[in-house]
Amino acid sequence: MDKNSVYSILREKIVLGDYKPGQVLKEKELMKEFNIGRTPLRELLVRLDAEDLVEIVPYSGVHVSSVE
Repeated sequence: MDKNSVYSILREKIVLGDYKPGQVLKEKELMKEFNIGRTPLRELLVRLDAEDLVEIVPYSGVHVSSVE
């Protein structure tokens, strides 16, 4: 699956509430689910962070933001 497809799916799951606000997104699980490498996944997470859909917390992980 290409990066843009994975980005669209992740974004949709956040907006539709499949991933709940405050939920931690685990990189290893996402890598396995979408068959994507760590670097491309992190690039997507940074992109989602820039849109305030997730919050990247050092040493804690990636948390889903509340969507309003």
